[in-house]
Amino acid sequence: MGKISKPIRFFLTVVLITVIMSSLIHNVYIANSERVILSNIPYYPMHHPTCAITALQMIFSYYGYNYSHTLLMVISGWGFGIYYSSKYRFGFGCSPYPVLAVIFTAKQLGFNATYRTFSDFNNALTWVKENLRRGDPVFLEIKGHSVVAVGFDDGEGALYVHDPSGGMSSWGFLSEGRALGLNVSWYVEEITKREGFGAFVKVPYERMKELWRWYRGYEAVLIKPVNPVTDLTKIKWVDIFDRVVTNTLYGLEYPEDEGINAWLKLANDLRGNYSRDYLIIVKDYILGIAWRNRDDVASFFTGLSTVLNISELRGVSWYFRMAASEYGLAYSLLGYAILHYNDTDVSNYVIRAAKYIEEGAQYEKKAAELLSSKVSKSLRARVSKVSTSTTPTTQGITPLNAMYILAGFVLGLAIGAVVFKVKKRKSWSRH
Repeated sequence: MGKISKPIRFFLTVVLITVIMSSLIHNVYIANSERVILSNIPYYPMHHPTCAITALQMIFSYYGYNYSHTLLMVISGWGFGIYYSSKYRFGFGCSPYPVLAVIFTAKQLGFNATYRTFSDFNNALTWVKENLRRGDPVFLEIKGHSVVAVGFDDGEGALYVHDPSGGMSSWGFLSEGRALGLNVSWYVEEITKREGFGAFVKVPYERMKELWRWYRGYEAVLIKPVNPVTDLTKIKWVDIFDRVVTNTLYGLEYPEDEGINAWLKLANDLRGNYSRDYLIIVKDYILGIAWRNRDDVASFFTGLSTVLNISELRGVSWYFRMAASEYGLAYSLLGYAILHYNDTDVSNYVIRAAKYIEEGAQYEKKAAELLSSKVSKSLRARVSKVSTSTTPTTQGITPLNAMYILAGFVLGLAIGAVVFKVKKRKSWSRH
């Protein structure tokens, strides 16, 4: 067989290199086009601002644990408290920071909650992708709004999320805030134009990089079942009630802007100068959230009083329901004032609303005091009694026990002596 000519060798070399390079390029393309979407994660919309709890509910349901929304609101503390900044004239009718509320709830229900915060977006995205590849959704906190990461598509350069707010999220509004003088009417018009709705909202990586980072960095929580609680009576209600009391009276993070004093500051500010936009914030973001949440937890406590057999919980329920009623009246009055802001003197309606807010705060205070003085004390006594009755007691040595011990000792000596004698005889016989 003759030698291959140089032109043919050159041609074959080019073909071989082309094949190798094509393969490498193809492999790089495939790697950069990875697409993972967890399509079996249920989507739940929120009907008022409860994004963190609704996102958490989706994750629990994905793992097969369908806790009620109200139960999660109570455990997390989102059904209680207030955040109000008199300086920025902005607030919400609930107070716990979403990430803290979610972690506390997950642990109380027997789930592990791994909290991560990153300063670099690429590192944060890599960590989220790793968990999605393993089949685990990730809770993300995005400038005051909570979503669930359910997938990614490197080919399109996008992260997929379940957005409880239906795609009309409050990202821009919460990041800018009332402090920058954002016009609320403009915001309401703007959110109706956004694309995407609910499940599998596609957010480009570049957009996600901008939205996700907040003052704590890029925040994420991985929530996985360890020993999930499915019996209401097995939940550590003492810890939860103590947290509700603290949250209601003083707040959990910012004592200056939370608790009963925050309600009183709000009422005082309403008696001063106010704009129409300020009234809308108080009505929708503070009173609108508070009266719905208090009404829900009141109903829950009524049922829980039967489950735990604690009648005082009905009193707690009544106080929270009365607080909800007062906040609801203030909500209605501010609604009228907003509607007629430009054509009549609305000061009387606003002052009456402030009065109802103060009365609602007093009812909340009574609910917290009853929860602390009666309910928690009763539960602690019950837990202490159960632990005492189940703790094994050390028994003293009775005469009968002493006799058994002595008999066992004598029998042991006798058996030992026989064994020793047998072995000794065998040893002599060998000699």
